[in-house]
Amino acid sequence: MSARKELDGFWPQIAILPVDEARARAAGDIAERHLLRGMDALHVGAAVELSIEITAVPLVFASWDRDQRDAAAREGLEVFPAKL
Repeated sequence: MSARKELDGFWPQIAILPVDEARARAAGDIAERHLLRGMDALHVGAAVELSIEITAVPLVFASWDRDQRDAAAREGLEVFPAKL
C-alpha cells in the first residue's frame, strides 16, 4: 500500500487545529521553554491541548526529531519512539 493511500485511510482520525493567537502564544512559550523551532513547538502545543481536551482515547506523540520528542515528553505527553 502506498503511503498516500495509507494516509487517506486514517486521515479522518486526525485532529486539525487552526492556529489562532492563543495557540501561537502557547507555542511560543513551548519554543522558549524547550528551545524548539516554531512549527515543532506548534505541533507539541497542539498535542498538549488535545491531550487535555480528549481523554477518551490515549494520545501518543510520535516524532523522530529528538528535540521535539523530548520536549513533548517534558510537557507530559507519552512519546513514540521512547528513545532515539
